[in-house]
Amino acid sequence: MAKEKTKVDSAFDKVEFLYSKGAIVNLQKHPRYAEKSLTGRPSIDWVTDGGIPKGRLVLFAGEPSAGKSSLTIQIAEGLGDKILYADTEATLTTDYLESLGADPAKFDHFIPETTELMCDVIRQQIPNYDVIIIDSINNSASGEQLQKTAGEKTMANRANVLSSQLPILIGLANQYNTTLIILSQVRDNMDKANKYSPDTVVPGGRSLHHNSSLTLELFKSSKKEKDEKGNLGNKDKIVKVIWYVLNVLKIKLEL
Repeated sequence: MAKEKTKVDSAFDKVEFLYSKGAIVNLQKHPRYAEKSLTGRPSIDWVTDGGIPKGRLVLFAGEPSAGKSSLTIQIAEGLGDKILYADTEATLTTDYLESLGADPAKFDHFIPETTELMCDVIRQQIPNYDVIIIDSINNSASGEQLQKTAGEKTMANRANVLSSQLPILIGLANQYNTTLIILSQVRDNMDKANKYSPDTVVPGGRSLHHNSSLTLELFKSSKKEKDEKGNLGNKDKIVKVIWYVLNVLKIKLEL
C-alpha cells in the first residue's frame, strides 16, 4: 500500500510535473526549497538550519556504539509514519525499538542477503515509505563478494554496485519525497600518508559521500560522569561533526 499523500506531497507533485520531459524551470518564478523536518534536538536543528532534509540521502557515520542506530530510529519517526529498515547487521528487535520509545507498528523490516538485493527492494519500495534506513552499509556484501574466498580482495565490488544504484535511488527518493538514511562506521585511516591526513575515514566509496546531502559524523564523548549507581563511565552524550552540502559546514558540537 502506497503511503498517504499530504498537502506537502501534493505540492511536490506539482513541482515535479514542471520538470517533466526535460522542461527548464526558472527558480524565481517557481522557487524550489528542500523540505526539512525538525529532529527534536535543538542543537542539531540549529546547525542543520532546520533539521533533516526530506527526499534526500542522509549519511550517519560514527564509531561503534556512538549511537548511530538509536539516533536514527528516534529521528526517523519525526520524518514519517511508514519506515522501512534494511537491517544488514540483523540486530534490530522489537524490544529495542520499544526501549527507545519508538512505535514498532511504524517499522517494516528486512534482512538483505546481498547489496544488489537490498538496492532492488529499496527501488521497488521507495513509493511506499516516508523513510528508508540502511543499517549499515558496511555489513552489506555484493553477490560477487559472497562468491569469492576470504583471501581475495572484494571491497571494490560493493562500491561498484553502490556507484551504479545510488543515483537511481536518489532520483526516486526525490520524486516520492522519501528520505534515505544510510549508516556507516568511522574507521582508522590505514592509508594515512602524512601528519596532515585525517586520522579517520568514512568507508562506503566516493559515490556515497558525493550523493549525500547531509553527513553527520558521531563520536563518543570523552567526558566522564557517574550514573545513578555511582559508577563512572562515558557520558551518554556524543560529539557530532556536521557536514551540510549546501552550506559546507564542519562543526563539532557537544550535545
